[in-house]
Amino acid sequence: MMRSRPSGPRPHGWRLAGTLAWEGVVYGTTEGLLLSVLPVLVVWQAFAAHGWSSGTGKPLVAGTAAILASLAMIVIHHLGYRGFRDPAILCTVMGGCWLLSLAYLLTASPLAAVGGHIVLHRGQPPRR
Repeated sequence: MMRSRPSGPRPHGWRLAGTLAWEGVVYGTTEGLLLSVLPVLVVWQAFAAHGWSSGTGKPLVAGTAAILASLAMIVIHHLGYRGFRDPAILCTVMGGCWLLSLAYLLTASPLAAVGGHIVLHRGQPPRR
């Protein structure tokens, strides 16, 4: 997700560490869980409860629905930021976030989505 850096002095020392911890680890982890892990997990489990997670073709339908649910969450979330209320939203969604959801779906490891979001948010606050 491409974001412009705020103007002004860059943080150094403890301020840099705090910025990386909050914006990278805390915000990135939260966004990864809420946008990639949670929607995919909920939809996949709903399909599994009805027998649609195994067999021929059914996992593909379930996985597609799970990714679409994640895409919906990603778009809704990013539309809350003025900087994403333009065609840049398509670049964000298609360029990275949904791939982290796919990584979670394919690996069943939340670290795939969370780690990717941490990297995307390393010291870069969301654009308002």
